Amino acid sequence: MSIRDLLRTLRRNLVIVLACLVAGIGAGAFLALRMPSSYTTQTRLFVSSNGSDSTDSLLQNSNLVLDRVPSYVSLVNSPLVVNQVVQRLGLTEAPETVARRIEATNPLQTALIEITVRDTTAQGAYDLAVAIAETVMSVVQGIETSASGFVPVKVTVVSQPELPARPDLAGPAWRLGLGLLLGLAIGAAVAVARELFDSRLKDPEQLRTKLGLPPLAVIATGARPERVPSPLEDAFWTSSASEGFRQLRTNLQVLVGSGGLRSIVVTGPHTPDGAATVAQNLAIALGLAKVDVLLVEANLRNPRLAATFGIAEDDPGAGGLSAVLAGTESLDMAIHSWRDGTIHLLPAGPLSMTSSELLASDAMEDLLGRLERRFDLIVIDAPPLLEAADAAVLATRADGVVLTVRHRGTRWDAVWRAVQSLHDVQARVLGAAVLAKGRIPDVAPGDAALRVPVASSRWAGGVPAQRDGAAAPPRRPLRSVPDLPRAVILPPADVTRPILPILPARGVAAVGENHRDPHRRDQHEENQA
Repeated sequence: MSIRDLLRTLRRNLVIVLACLVAGIGAGAFLALRMPSSYTTQTRLFVSSNGSDSTDSLLQNSNLVLDRVPSYVSLVNSPLVVNQVVQRLGLTEAPETVARRIEATNPLQTALIEITVRDTTAQGAYDLAVAIAETVMSVVQGIETSASGFVPVKVTVVSQPELPARPDLAGPAWRLGLGLLLGLAIGAAVAVARELFDSRLKDPEQLRTKLGLPPLAVIATGARPERVPSPLEDAFWTSSASEGFRQLRTNLQVLVGSGGLRSIVVTGPHTPDGAATVAQNLAIALGLAKVDVLLVEANLRNPRLAATFGIAEDDPGAGGLSAVLAGTESLDMAIHSWRDGTIHLLPAGPLSMTSSELLASDAMEDLLGRLERRFDLIVIDAPPLLEAADAAVLATRADGVVLTVRHRGTRWDAVWRAVQSLHDVQARVLGAAVLAKGRIPDVAPGDAALRVPVASSRWAGGVPAQRDGAAAPPRRPLRSVPDLPRAVILPPADVTRPILPILPARGVAAVGENHRDPHRRDQHEENQA
């Protein structure tokens, strides 16, 4: 993980990092209040011999001193010395408590005794060190004095204690700083651990590097993660969220302009990935750009398009796609127009339990051929790939697939399985529309003309086209759109070493014996001519 990735991780987990930081500071403050400051000072004693200066005596005296020093070290915080110190200083603490604040050491192969003393005040530490040194000298002299009054060794202070100028590092400020650092370290560790064990999609560009799936657009959703912007919301098309759909429209129009792309399936791994509303918004974005687009709801298991756009159950053509495929309703009656032909809609109709059979039938293939000759572009709202086989069936009949995924919502295993299912049926994956949580701004002043309130979404009935059996109208050329917003073009075909190859636009086998002839439409037009 690079420094940049680490900073991104900390920013994404800022709440956890701040919580650990506050907890660390709180723990440091608690210790600072409950544990008093500590002051330390030190004194040194030197042990020497009172023997003669002859060579033999010096050697004997040196051995005597080295033998005595370890015993004197143990004597420093013994009850014999500490009790006298407590009485001398008038301390109220127990001798055992005072002894724990005294530490004596003997540097290797020396006659020195180093005494370190700690106390809650600087003066207390200084007084205790002085009293300890003087008491040790007195006790040693009393122990070593012989019956004749001779003292073979003596103890001398060679380093007087100093009055501590500041508390030890373990003071209140140090404890607060330590708590801050520990809290920050724990917060960062938790953030990194969450990032490493989080299998959700975190970087849209990883779709390209891991799966060879170019991100066609990043679309801002509402404040709630499960909420995808609705095309019928006031001021939606003047919000920052609409820019994502405009970018998606622009990138797809590049593919449309290159030829061979008349129908697009929009689907996702699971229902919460927002494929339905992405398809609706994409169709409206294309319609506002003067593209003659038809939105087909092919989710026969969970139809919602009619309710979203206000089509009543008793409206003419309410039978929708399922009725057209079953032959109980004409195509002209099933297609509805929205906002004076901005887009055309073909809802799914009533709930169908035989959706896979209907979508895999010859009637569906013939219907797509008729619709592709009638409109510039067909946007098909398909059910989730991992919840039904319908989307894979539709993917084989359409010219391309747009996969919708949710940033920090869709897991990588779901994305991989969805792409793998499309690869298994040899569908052409155009790219991904990434839904990212973000804020939708209010409508800009003066742009009320683009508002689309639900109350004004009136339907114009059937499209003024010929009935079934009449000659199909000639296929209109694709319109150029000079007023498209600027966007970064991400060509889906330009992928470096994809794991799952994106196949070129061509006819592929469907379910059963049905198949699609890539020259079928041209042959049909010649026959009609």
